[in-house]
Amino acid sequence: MFSINAIEGQSLTVVAEYKGADNLPVDITTWTLKARIGTLKTRVLIESTCVVTDGPNGVFQIVFSAIQISTLEKGKYIIEIAREVSGELSTIAQGDFNLSYSLFGE
Repeated sequence: MFSINAIEGQSLTVVAEYKGADNLPVDITTWTLKARIGTLKTRVLIESTCVVTDGPNGVFQIVFSAIQISTLEKGKYIIEIAREVSGELSTIAQGDFNLSYSLFGE
């Protein structure tokens, strides 16, 4: 389980590392990963394809644009990372996504 905090009106890029049960990095070089943010009630609200940046060490980026983030109301959500294999998505990680107001914004 993990937690990501974001601020309204800003894009979001998070660098993440996928590790196996032995806590060692998993080679994700050939993987296609997707990130989804949603709720239990409405399911998927926004989705993004993750970018593998260091496959042998399991490193990838989760990227959501400011436009995507702006479609969300402030509050708590679920974020899931899934691996796509033969068109099927399989969740590999799930966490909390919190969207808050900017104290410096309008």
